[in-house]
Amino acid sequence: MVLIISPSRCIVIYIALLLRSQKSRHKKKRRIFRTHIGRNAVTKIDRYSTGSYFEGFAGYCRAVRLGDRVVVSGTAPQPPEGKDLSELDTYTQTIMSLENALESAAKVGGDKELTIFTRLYLAPNASWEEASKAHSEIFDAIRPANTTLYIQRLIPPGALIEVEIECGVANAQQG
Repeated sequence: MVLIISPSRCIVIYIALLLRSQKSRHKKKRRIFRTHIGRNAVTKIDRYSTGSYFEGFAGYCRAVRLGDRVVVSGTAPQPPEGKDLSELDTYTQTIMSLENALESAAKVGGDKELTIFTRLYLAPNASWEEASKAHSEIFDAIRPANTTLYIQRLIPPGALIEVEIECGVANAQQG
C-alpha cells in the first residue's frame, strides 16, 4: 500500500505527534518523581567523563551512577598509539570497547560482576560472530541480558563496534 501525504498534512501530523509525546513525557516524569520520593531513593548523581572531545561537543558523560545503578554510554574502541581502527578486527575492537566501558563503570562504582545488560552496535562490515565470541569471553560467567544489532554506521572512522553497559554497584548500601 502506498500512502501519499501533502507537506501541510505532514506538519499537522508532526505537531500532533509532538504534543502527544510531550504529554506522555510529562506523565512519565511525574511518575518517576513520585517513585523516587516514595522509596526515599538517593538523588545524588555521579558522573564520569573521559574528557574526550566528543563528550564535550555532544554534552554527555561516559558513565552515570544513580543510586545502585550505573549506565555507560556508547563506547567505541580507542586504537593503540600509531594504529588505525581500520587495522583491527571485530573481535579485537569488541574486547577493547568492553574493557573501556567496564573501566568507565568502575570509575563511578560499577561492578563487572553485577552487569545486567549489554548492547553491541555493529557496523555493516563487522562480524557478529567475532563480537559475540569476545562478549562471551568477558561475560561468560555473568551472562547479562544482551542485544546485538547492526546499524548503518558508527561515528569513529574505522570503528566496527560500539558498546553500552548497565550494571549494579557492589556494596551499594555502604557507598
